[in-house]
Amino acid sequence: MTSEQTPEQIAQARKVITYKRWRWMPGMRWAMLRAAPLENYYGRICDRGLPPASGAIPDLSDPATLGCMLALARELYGDPGLYVRLSQATRVSDGIRAWEVLGWLNPAGGREVGGSWRSWGFASEAEALCDTIKNA
Repeated sequence: MTSEQTPEQIAQARKVITYKRWRWMPGMRWAMLRAAPLENYYGRICDRGLPPASGAIPDLSDPATLGCMLALARELYGDPGLYVRLSQATRVSDGIRAWEVLGWLNPAGGREVGGSWRSWGFASEAEALCDTIKNA
């Protein structure tokens, strides 16, 4: 299986692993990107949750990795209702529909507020999740 990550996803993956609250979770797919002529190689975090070798980055094109990142964001915010969606609004900068992360719990008071934004205005689901984890 080869990675379908874009250069933007690779750059974002390199950033997200530096965030204070980032952690590898079982089920996440990792990529070890190497310069040609060497081939890249990939793996998945097993149930023991041991992190991959140094230099590995999360594969942000992998649906299971995005699901794990959503689970991590829910845990960090203490909000089981946190969700990601493609907004109906478009970004002013380029006119594309923006991805956003919303939650149901008010981080200050813990009461339900319905649809409070955690992140908004991102070009991809992965980018929105990375920002949410960064700001948790």
